Amino acid sequence: ATGEIAGWAEEIVRCFDSYTELSPSCMGVHILVKAKAPASLKRSGLEMYSTERYLTMTGHVVGTLEVRP
Repeated sequence: ATGEIAGWAEEIVRCFDSYTELSPSCMGVHILVKAKAPASLKRSGLEMYSTERYLTMTGHVVGTLEVRP
C-alpha cells in the first residue's frame, strides 16, 4: 500500500473540495459530502453511496481540508 492517488482520482478530490481521507487499504479515498445522490453508483474505480452503507474512517487526511458543517 503506497498511499499514492492516481491523477484521475486527484481531479475528483479537487472538484469535490471536501473532507477526504485515505481508505483503510490506502488504495482509495473516502470523500465526505452532503448532496442529493442515487442510493448507489458503481463504475470502474469509483463507488458512491448515499444510504445503507458503513465505512471505516481512518483519520488519514488527504490535503488540508478539515470537517466543516
